[in-house]
Amino acid sequence: MTDAFIADGSVAIVDLQSAQAVLSGSLNAYERAVETFDANDQVEQYKIILRLTITLVDQSIDSTLWELPTVVEGVYDADTEAEEDGLVEAADRLVETVLAKTTRGGW
Repeated sequence: MTDAFIADGSVAIVDLQSAQAVLSGSLNAYERAVETFDANDQVEQYKIILRLTITLVDQSIDSTLWELPTVVEGVYDADTEAEEDGLVEAADRLVETVLAKTTRGGW
């Protein structure tokens, strides 16, 4: 996440004590579910589902600017990929969601 904010360049990344706002998140659930079956009812793809709550707090007034319940998913092939591949895809989608909320007019 930090790397994405640095690459975006629209906000400065500073130490916690110097920050005007602090972004935090909590993982509420991690699930693996079947996404697709083939004609023989064999699993072709799985999906990873992450349920999170992302929060942005203004430290100067100790106030929550926003709290975003979020669900992101990542799909991976059962035969050629690992669960980690689905997790990476879900994490990439999380980064996109958080960047959009924080840097593209979301707050």
